[in-house]
Amino acid sequence: MQNLDFDTKEWVTIRDGMSRMTQCAANLVGFENIRLNTRVDGITNLDDGRVELSAKSLHQSTTMAFDAVVLSIPPAAIHNIVDPPKWSFMKEQAIRDLRFRWIVFPSNDMGSSGSGVLLLYSWMSDAAKWSGLSQDERVKICLHDLSKHYADDPEIDVYEQYIESFDVLWTNEWCGGDAMYLPGQFSRFHEVAKARERQIFFAGEHFSRHHTWIAGAIDSAWRTTGEVLGRGVQALGREYFSADQKRE
Repeated sequence: MQNLDFDTKEWVTIRDGMSRMTQCAANLVGFENIRLNTRVDGITNLDDGRVELSAKSLHQSTTMAFDAVVLSIPPAAIHNIVDPPKWSFMKEQAIRDLRFRWIVFPSNDMGSSGSGVLLLYSWMSDAAKWSGLSQDERVKICLHDLSKHYADDPEIDVYEQYIESFDVLWTNEWCGGDAMYLPGQFSRFHEVAKARERQIFFAGEHFSRHHTWIAGAIDSAWRTTGEVLGRGVQALGREYFSADQKRE
């Protein structure tokens, strides 16, 4: 695509840099009308047809109404506005939707009284959208989206039942997280990645067909133990079968 941009004999540059163009535009608009280092956190359609924006900077919050608004911020930034207007279905699907992709409910002591742990998480590019937010902002968005998820159930008040939270951005953790293959990577690299190199063996959930799960780590440990011992190891259970066997 970059080759197409410059695939012409005649093109020009701005002397002293492209920033001169934005500076000239700022002079026309007026620097007093420009808010730098200010993040939009609310968009509201007013009854009179105008659009109201609320924004936060380091020291203050601002709310202003406009006849029209041009959103030039990337979809990831729009994605982190807590309660934007309702747009068309395809628009919502393209740039917003709920910010978490999975809800994992407690599987132990089902039906018992007391509090439990609810796990919300996203993967890959969806997870990256959270990295620019503080922990308080991430919790606020999670509760908001979770309340929308349960909007049709009047008996569930997410905010009332919320006790505390703990979140992890695995991209900020040293070699943390679990394996998530991109298209084509599993078929191309899985077998060769787990193969031994002389007396060095490789194990982990990422080298299992059940990657990302604890079962994958156990599966990998079972396989690697057999490789180290140089013989087969008794199966972990009756349901286990090798990749070369067919389920009976």
